[in-house]
Amino acid sequence: MPADYNAITQRNRLELGTDLKSRRTQISLYSDPAHFVYELLQNADDHGASTISFCLSHDRLIVEHNAKELFTSRHVEAISSFENSTSEGQDLLKVGTFGLGFKSVFAITSTPRIFCGDESFEIFDLYSLRELPKPMDLPHAITRFELPFNHQATCPEFIFPQHRKSEEEAYRTIFDKLSTIDPVLLLFTRSLSSITVTTPTCSNTLARSFGTDGQIILRSDTSESSYRIWQRPISWEGREKKPVQIAIRLDESDCPMATDEPLVVLFPTKLETGMRIILNGPYRTTPSRENVGYRDPYNTFLIYETAQLLHETLLAERKLGRLSLAFLDLLPLESSLSPQRELFRPLHEAARTLVGLPPWN
Repeated sequence: MPADYNAITQRNRLELGTDLKSRRTQISLYSDPAHFVYELLQNADDHGASTISFCLSHDRLIVEHNAKELFTSRHVEAISSFENSTSEGQDLLKVGTFGLGFKSVFAITSTPRIFCGDESFEIFDLYSLRELPKPMDLPHAITRFELPFNHQATCPEFIFPQHRKSEEEAYRTIFDKLSTIDPVLLLFTRSLSSITVTTPTCSNTLARSFGTDGQIILRSDTSESSYRIWQRPISWEGREKKPVQIAIRLDESDCPMATDEPLVVLFPTKLETGMRIILNGPYRTTPSRENVGYRDPYNTFLIYETAQLLHETLLAERKLGRLSLAFLDLLPLESSLSPQRELFRPLHEAARTLVGLPPWN
């Protein structure tokens, strides 16, 4: 039984008002207008999908995945709702939230369309819903997002006029994002193991598999890389959370090698860690999801837990006979940190302690 789209629309209007122009700032949170690609990937992974595909044409983007959990009225309400606060202190987002993040699709479309299970609808005027006929070619177990490039055709009030994109601008924005998508996106996903990208000029499949000794192998049509992952379970305020994780990249001889990746919150942020290993954790992010809250006590807790994980990883690698100079060379031992990396001080200090260096003054 599909959700009551009229009732949800009325509730949204009562809660959020009808002044669409006031929402302009809130849907311009992302410096990257194609950031919603990460949102859709996270949503697919959170709901048990193993595969996802992006099919780009000159007038629309169609995204499909095989999530085990299909849409219910609860999901319809979440995807059409909107947060009122955008400040770091009041609106740090928990990993897995799928409401505000989805609004990033409005950077390239006025009317996103969702087809999943019994639900078949379009969002218009930012948070109003209307029913659509279900595509005849769509299997019941497949979730489809259809994003037409229709800013110029509809001239939505909730998009600043200078930010409205032509079909060509929207196409180029998404093409550039999909053409540079990296297999590392699959490094920390729980269920998602395949991403297929199809554009008018190219096609590429990113895949994750498991090698010997639990190694994770990431492949694209042109590259292959291997990683070893260590993790530590997390509990906060009596509730289990996703673990903090450390990924070590391996060369062709399975020796550790340096990598330069920002902090990952399932998918990359813009925050450099100063590490030569990859850090992932369920950090609370700012609304743009491109950064994390520096003063949030939960995020500070995760950093200290990751420092403990680094200690455990070193001991485990030594016990397994894999503690080499190449591994130790990955540890951050510099004597100072930039302000942007101050959040990671406990990790850097733990690394210095592990190799017998004195703590910083």
